[in-house]
Amino acid sequence: MSASAQLGPLAISWFLLLGLVALITGNLVADRMARKQGVPQELPVIRIAVAGILAARLAFVARYATVYLEDPASMLDIRDGGWNLTAGLVAAWLYGVWLGIRNRPLLQPLAAGLLITTVLWVSGSVVLENRVRTLQTPLPVLTLTDLKGEAVELQTFKGKPVVLNLWASWCPPCVREMPVLQSAQTEYPDVHFVFVNQGESGVQIKEFLQRHQLELANMLQDPDGQTAQVFNQKGLPSTLFFNAEGKLTAARLGEVSRATLLQQLERF
Repeated sequence: MSASAQLGPLAISWFLLLGLVALITGNLVADRMARKQGVPQELPVIRIAVAGILAARLAFVARYATVYLEDPASMLDIRDGGWNLTAGLVAAWLYGVWLGIRNRPLLQPLAAGLLITTVLWVSGSVVLENRVRTLQTPLPVLTLTDLKGEAVELQTFKGKPVVLNLWASWCPPCVREMPVLQSAQTEYPDVHFVFVNQGESGVQIKEFLQRHQLELANMLQDPDGQTAQVFNQKGLPSTLFFNAEGKLTAARLGEVSRATLLQQLERF
């Protein structure tokens, strides 16, 4: 299963799309109920959503505080996808109910909207997670080449957990996450970190590594983008996580930080 949905030229994470759909649907339900009941004021949906988002981020940052404290500014960089969604839902419920208790006409519409949002989000997340586990897509039977021009079969990395990173030198998030992945490759010798460049030549890859002073093992060339096609990955960077049996357990579209990478490695 692809980690993203393709909307025109944009590749959007399924989980982000699910969250947006759940939030919009919940808002529509709450608004319709408020209109039927003649609530004379606009619902504070934006404030509740912001409270939930802030709580989700703060809870994740607290969980990986030692990592974020190495670079405090990274706490504000939400592009890494670090969220504690349970904390976000709890905070949204507490804040919404508190607002409803203070202003009774708002209580039922807000509760209904929160309920619909929660049900859609939780059930959708379970479906997406189970879909990944059910498919258990294996490491593809592909033969690529390393920077020396020697053939490398992806299947040879089975036996240890595998973090497969699809990237390109023209992709800014790919560039930003490379130092994180390089450090992890050194820190976690029991995990294979495999870098599969999409669509570029060996010369371009070598120039990129030299320019950014990167030393990465298992750097492979995929000039035709075969790996991305196998996994139907529409955007870069894409990071795929496989267990020691070579079965896909998780996929992430977009940049990883030390914290979000550690979150996935803990599952191994």
